[in-house]
Amino acid sequence: MMRKTAFTAFFWILLLVNSSGLSQTRPEVGGVITIGPSIELLSIAVEDFRMPSGFVTPEDSMLVWDLNKVLSDDLVFSLYFNVVEADSSFLANFARGKMSIDDWIYLGAQLLLSARIEREGDGLLFTVDVTDIFRNKNIYNRDFMGSIERYRYLAHDAAADILYNLTGEEGSYFSRIVYASDATGNFEIYTCDFDGYALFQIT
Repeated sequence: MMRKTAFTAFFWILLLVNSSGLSQTRPEVGGVITIGPSIELLSIAVEDFRMPSGFVTPEDSMLVWDLNKVLSDDLVFSLYFNVVEADSSFLANFARGKMSIDDWIYLGAQLLLSARIEREGDGLLFTVDVTDIFRNKNIYNRDFMGSIERYRYLAHDAAADILYNLTGEEGSYFSRIVYASDATGNFEIYTCDFDGYALFQIT
């Protein structure tokens, strides 16, 4: 009877030790990570913008180049567009004026954005078109007017309107950022556009 009791006690002690050891081992963790639905980016090619009256001054060339870059960057920033980059052979064809719809399809673009810029006194007329390449059909056209000094806001306005018309989403291109910096030696409060431009010191 004593041997049976001793054996039973030993069995329970062994079981407790094993259970304790098991409880201290790192358990395997399993699970499934669930994310929201992914969004397929719209591939859009952006032509060099044109000025029908010609580039009268070097500033005209810079203005057209800047408008193109700001609008392209805005579309990428939206996370709804992939701006298709041209390769060297494509650029050569473009320079010779031999562009065709097939060239844009070759680059993987679904949409083609083109624009023309005209000076009207101290203002600008900025006309933007978007073409559905596969259907060879214009799906967007709008004129934007503003002062030359505020040409970046003209591009932001165009990007916001394109984004809304093609995706139904509203952009944040007119948001302002507020931050503190000690660039002057003292911490000061600044504000700027969402892309870091139009810096203004508040304090």
